[in-house]
Amino acid sequence: MGKLKRLLTMALAISIGSILLLLILTVDSETLPCLRRIQPIYLFMALTVHLSPSPE
Repeated sequence: MGKLKRLLTMALAISIGSILLLLILTVDSETLPCLRRIQPIYLFMALTVHLSPSPE
């Protein structure tokens, strides 16, 4: 059951990441350069949290 849960959270993290990536690509780099700078770090942190083994 733990493996399935990890797989689901990984799929969720990947889908959220791809949505964020689409948002970054569609956002005008002139108006929101700080968002483009912060986003990869935030995405990496979110993925690290999702991929770390959950205490069960």
